[in-house]
Amino acid sequence: MDISEWVEQHYAELKTKSSIAFIDIKKENWNLPFEIIDKSCREIYAEIIDVYENRNLISHYPVFQELFFAEGLLKNEELGFCAGVGFSECKSSSTHGIECEIALMLKKLKSNPQPINLTYLLVGHRKNEGSSENDIYPRIITRENISSLISAKI
Repeated sequence: MDISEWVEQHYAELKTKSSIAFIDIKKENWNLPFEIIDKSCREIYAEIIDVYENRNLISHYPVFQELFFAEGLLKNEELGFCAGVGFSECKSSSTHGIECEIALMLKKLKSNPQPINLTYLLVGHRKNEGSSENDIYPRIITRENISSLISAKI
């Protein structure tokens, strides 16, 4: 299983196991001028921040989970990746990973324009939904540990 297969599997799992999907974006063969992709990504990030600042959502969904993957199609290369679970009240720590990965993706695209596939999913979980409290804990899946997760088929 490669990373794009893991992302598809994890995406489907998040969609079925979460209470609600706040943001669900899938762009395939996205081949627009850099300026438009840059503007779109800024709008996506602003939407993410809006979700984290919505007190009503936070009170109903104390745990958020996200998945971001951007793949360059010319060389089949990873342009950005992060996945994790965090408490919805922790906006700055919970949005840091996605902010960095979007910036990294944009930097790579600016120097090497190409069509991309982009996936972003932000979901919320109600407390104790489908698992014990100990099953959902803050963590981030990074490039460093994705290989072990893929091989374990988590």
